[in-house]
Amino acid sequence: MTFRPTLKTPPANQPVDVEDCKKHLIVDFDADDALIGGYIAAAVAHLDGFRGALGRAIITQTWEQDLQCVHAQLCCRSRMFSR
Repeated sequence: MTFRPTLKTPPANQPVDVEDCKKHLIVDFDADDALIGGYIAAAVAHLDGFRGALGRAIITQTWEQDLQCVHAQLCCRSRMFSR
């Protein structure tokens, strides 16, 4: 049984927008906007959230964890050990 939280409300936006990235990359044309946006999305998907490499949210979002199943499993285990 897994006790991982589930994402209920995803982030409303990315932590960095394409225009900011273009300034840092010194890109002054719009032809690669979709590509840069894809790179941003891939980096955020890799790093952000409970399942991300950082193990934490870098953008405001809502996660939910069902602790009733944790309680039920702990009670079941404690009954097994108390016999």
